[in-house]
Amino acid sequence: MSLTTRQRCSCASTSARGLGETIISGKEYAVTPVGVVLPASGLDVPAGTVAGVRWTFTSTTDAGVPFLHVVNEQTVVLGLGAVWRMSHEEPSWTVEIHGDPAIRCQLAIHPGSSGADPAAGLNAARAVNFIPRLSAAAPGFASVLDVPAPRGFLAGS
Repeated sequence: MSLTTRQRCSCASTSARGLGETIISGKEYAVTPVGVVLPASGLDVPAGTVAGVRWTFTSTTDAGVPFLHVVNEQTVVLGLGAVWRMSHEEPSWTVEIHGDPAIRCQLAIHPGSSGADPAAGLNAARAVNFIPRLSAAAPGFASVLDVPAPRGFLAGS
């Protein structure tokens, strides 16, 4: 099943404040062919129900010329179809810059020596590293554009 929409969402609106006009230019869904129970939460995802979504965000200039496309695939299981990520051996992210020269970079995350879920570890590290900046921020509501992102430092520097 595939859906294309130009509706806005809060994350796209937040991005638009920093980049220009951003819309959801595409949305695709995938269903799981077999039932699965997610080990971390116990959530039951029955066969034939949505188990993946791929969002495409497009940012344009004031003249309406597209200059950035971000495709974000989120699934509860791998192997949802030929155009979806099939295995953990495939990269988690692909960055493509179309130009002269063209650039393509693939990034993957793998469990460390602890065996913990690497995505959960990355999300936790980002949240923990935001704490000092949030503590120092003025009271009130803020978006990710209002609070500087955490930066990494080399050990001992």
